[in-house]
Amino acid sequence: MVKGTIPVHLLTGFFGSGKTTLINHVLASIEKGKHVAVMVNDFGDVNVDSEVIGHGHAGLPEVHSVAGGSIFCSCRHWEFITGLHALAAYKPDFIIVEASGMADPTPIKTDIKIASTLDKEHEYVHASTACLVDAALFKQQLDVFPVVRRQVKHATTIVVNKVDLLAEPVEPKKATIRTAIRRINKHASIEFTIDSIVPVAMFLAAGTPGDDEARPDRSLNEPGNQPGTAVLVASHPLDRAILREYYESVKDKILRFKGFCQLDDGWYHVNAVADQLRFSPTRAPREKTEILCIFLPASDAKKAELQDSWRQVAG
Repeated sequence: MVKGTIPVHLLTGFFGSGKTTLINHVLASIEKGKHVAVMVNDFGDVNVDSEVIGHGHAGLPEVHSVAGGSIFCSCRHWEFITGLHALAAYKPDFIIVEASGMADPTPIKTDIKIASTLDKEHEYVHASTACLVDAALFKQQLDVFPVVRRQVKHATTIVVNKVDLLAEPVEPKKATIRTAIRRINKHASIEFTIDSIVPVAMFLAAGTPGDDEARPDRSLNEPGNQPGTAVLVASHPLDRAILREYYESVKDKILRFKGFCQLDDGWYHVNAVADQLRFSPTRAPREKTEILCIFLPASDAKKAELQDSWRQVAG
């Protein structure tokens, strides 16, 4: 039997770089009649991104959520493989995989080969890897987190997002970012943008990744170095100013702050990294406010500290 081929397009990028926003732009621009499936990977018990994928667009995609850690960790890669199998059942024209912020994409080719071997009906093809970086935070993240270098290294397309957050003069800073990227990856195309807007053709374009096939890297994603998470919960409306004040008090202790919250004037999707805190109105009410905090290293003490300080704010 001849297997049907399904292209797999991977999207990587550190926490808060704008991956979910980029996917929503791509979904809104896909030509009519194309059927897209999306796998969303995140940390923690609350997979926020899967709930906002396709929001506001007609013809919602099939979405498969994998929460609790990186799909490229040795402890999770089977969930990536079975996730591909689950999405293939919907007969998509292609699959987009949104990796977690700490994902090291090194194992993707091996895992896709395994997925194809175990599937009697479908052959999965690693079509492209786009890496999203935050222009304002790239230098700092590159210096501190080795996984950022891996994400850039294994990309076929690199999207430098949030250029509008760079201080003037912008052009020399863009040149510095481009030079830093080229030291790691000499082949990938580079696009500078704001609000995660890129041409669909660029996102889906095949290319030559910057990896070295002769000396494959060992994945940085292992059970012992996964981030910790804390879910902050409230059952009543919160004051926006107080929520901002809370975030300011913890932002230097965490990597990511995102979720859904009920404020005095309605429900919002809250999204924050470093000094960037945004509230986006959402029409989808929930039973309670749930905000996910992600931090390194994983620590029960840090989780308890975050939740204790939250209770003083949320009551």
